[in-house]
Amino acid sequence: MNKVAIVMPVYNEESIIADFLLELNSHFVGTDASFIVVNDKSSDSTLDVLTSISLKMNLEIVNNQVNLGHGRSLLRGLEKALELEFQEVISVDGDGHFSGNDIRKLYETFLNNTDPGFVLEGVRIMRTEPFYRKFTSSITRLLVWGRSRAYPRDANTPLRIYSRGTLEKLVASVPKSSVIPNLHISCISRQIKLSILEIPITWMNRKGFMESGSSWKPAVRFFPSWRFVSFCFIAISEWSRLKRYPK
Repeated sequence: MNKVAIVMPVYNEESIIADFLLELNSHFVGTDASFIVVNDKSSDSTLDVLTSISLKMNLEIVNNQVNLGHGRSLLRGLEKALELEFQEVISVDGDGHFSGNDIRKLYETFLNNTDPGFVLEGVRIMRTEPFYRKFTSSITRLLVWGRSRAYPRDANTPLRIYSRGTLEKLVASVPKSSVIPNLHISCISRQIKLSILEIPITWMNRKGFMESGSSWKPAVRFFPSWRFVSFCFIAISEWSRLKRYPK
């Protein structure tokens, strides 16, 4: 059975993905770590970069035939890690907002915890994002509290670590077409009373030449793009329609 998988959804990250993966790989030497990167039908040269770097590290590329979006790509990566029977799974975005050294430290904290059924959540600190992103994060915390009566410090954090058994339970309960799986996982974890370890981790400015990344592209600095606003409406609609999670 394989040891730890680092799952990462990516879309149009040609400028940073190689550096980020190589940095992570250097900090996980000796851990039997493998990488599962879900390429969400990038329109730039991300796939070429991933193919090239796969020769230098243990990397499996999962290619979406159509653009599924971040949430569905993340779920596909988590399901792939379960299919390949990894014992532990780290999920993180491919935009380089965390250092490889900090992620390795969180993994060591995870390994030193004696509770086999818990989730480690990386709580983003020192964030310098625009006000509307911070406001959205505050709303997500309230949404999770409203359903679980537990208030997460970072409801939508992209950095989490799971044991295989815990991840199986959580993925089985997340709607298969969800665009906000991290939010569901935060809520389900608290509803079923999992032990949750919330560890602060420094958020860094995005690597590469695009400060906001390729997903949202704000047309005016400090204001959300229409794409971001549209996604928020879709996410709220999904959240409001869900009456209960599958057992």
